[in-house]
Amino acid sequence: MKRKFLTDGMILTWRHIEQSKAEFIRNLPKYDVQVEVDRVIMKRLRFTGKFVRVIETEHPSNGQWISATVRFNDEQEAIEFLLGFENKLKVISPKDLPNKIVALAKSVIEFNQSVE
Repeated sequence: MKRKFLTDGMILTWRHIEQSKAEFIRNLPKYDVQVEVDRVIMKRLRFTGKFVRVIETEHPSNGQWISATVRFNDEQEAIEFLLGFENKLKVISPKDLPNKIVALAKSVIEFNQSVE
């Protein structure tokens, strides 16, 4: 005689939880950025501790730069994260993002020059 450990209600509740979780994840904010990455830092980009995902890559055409799509939760997270890669990463799109990264870099420089 088999013993039933889960009731039908418990199974339905579990399914509801799993479906809700999947829907929640699908509806999280997404901010995708197309970049070209120096192959030297590709591993670092993939294995960062941040909430960043490399969702697509293409093999380099010229040997050094790898095209990739990187997903962030929002624009500000992208700006702050991408600034840290200095000249090893080129933003292709969104087109206005490079100017926002430069503005943040300038504000950091100005702030640090005023601190003495």
